[in-house]
Amino acid sequence: STNKEYDVSVRHVYTEAKIKSFRVGNHEGVITEGTPNKIVVEVEKTDKLDNITPVIEVSQGATYTPQGTQDFEKSTNNTIVYKVIAEDGSEQEYHVTVRHKKSNVAKIKKFILNSAANGTIPLHIPGDINHDAGTIKVTVPNGTSLTHITPYIEVEDDGTVNPGSNQVQNFTSDVVYTVTSEDTSVQKAYTVSVKQGASPLARIESFTLNVGQETYKAAILWNKADPSAPRRIEMIVPYGTQLKDIMPNIALVAGASISPAPNVPQDFSNGNVVTYTVTAEDNKTQSVYNAQILQTPPASNVEINNVPARLVNDMMTVTIPASKTKIVKSDLRVYYKEGGTTHDIESEKLALGMKSQTGVIEPVDSVNLDPTYDTAFYIILNMGKGYMPNAEMEIVATRQKIPPYPSVSIFDISAIQIKPDNWDMKITIPNDKGDEVTLDNIKLTYLEG
Repeated sequence: STNKEYDVSVRHVYTEAKIKSFRVGNHEGVITEGTPNKIVVEVEKTDKLDNITPVIEVSQGATYTPQGTQDFEKSTNNTIVYKVIAEDGSEQEYHVTVRHKKSNVAKIKKFILNSAANGTIPLHIPGDINHDAGTIKVTVPNGTSLTHITPYIEVEDDGTVNPGSNQVQNFTSDVVYTVTSEDTSVQKAYTVSVKQGASPLARIESFTLNVGQETYKAAILWNKADPSAPRRIEMIVPYGTQLKDIMPNIALVAGASISPAPNVPQDFSNGNVVTYTVTAEDNKTQSVYNAQILQTPPASNVEINNVPARLVNDMMTVTIPASKTKIVKSDLRVYYKEGGTTHDIESEKLALGMKSQTGVIEPVDSVNLDPTYDTAFYIILNMGKGYMPNAEMEIVATRQKIPPYPSVSIFDISAIQIKPDNWDMKITIPNDKGDEVTLDNIKLTYLEG
């Protein structure tokens, strides 16, 4: 007798458990169904991966986990597993990866020559990068070896570079580096040139003069105690060389310049000093050189006590009488012939010299002659302005040998020595021996031992 009404609704139970879309900001994920299901979302390089709040659409009636903000930075391979639960309780998993987009930028960000990798480079030296021209230029200190340089290279957005960073290169010529973008779609070449900076050296390397078929080289001298003092250039050329309005050959260190220029004639006659100023390539350093070209004295003849010296095997020799035991300056005559005229060299321009035990030729007042052996001595010439000072002529003097002191008899009559210090003798010949003395009548004897 009692009735009760019921409202009955019949509906479908949803069995689908799918992620319909997965979006991070404006970046839509790419869903790949499979085992496992995958979703990949690529965001900008500037987006942080540790604070991602995705917008997720799933099948009708389904739910998912985890929800809310996630840290993809710390997850393995930037991947988090999402689970979708259908209304009927069935489940599906999705491996969701949120990562930065791969860049299509191919660009070198830093190019540095590192002192740790290059012992000859004192500092970290960055290159001057021109991206439009595709060039990198690096200037290293002058004198740096370019054959073994190791650059440090950084590229933009995880690109790669070949040759790689920290690889030894020979930069005596340009080296080409090729950058490939992270997504491999773009490549760009950079030509790297490493050059030495301007040299601070202001130096004359050589100073020569051509005289006929001969080339004469100067000595270049400087004061080690005071390197800033002017340096000296000294050259000796043969007597008679024309030294007025001449152009020596001057070689400079690389990059340097000189004033006056080598192609400007200069007057080196009469011992004139010509001053040259050398400027380094860096235009900061200068060196001063005082150059002088002197002549040797003329080839001269020598007489000692009116006895001419003669040339024997390229050595001047002279034979001195046995009675002379030493040579003094007044015994010398030194002269030369020019244009048919004989010119005597004045006594004040001459000096005697002997070689010391150290090999140095020192002036002496006289030369003692050895009675047994040859005596070598020197005539030192100082001709004055324009001539080589202290020019030396070596002379070998041979003293005549003294024969043994004899006893003399004529017709068996002994001669009597007049004085003990010489050989003068006297003898009285009887009248009956006639008016003539021949060698047959003379007898000389001497004692030995």
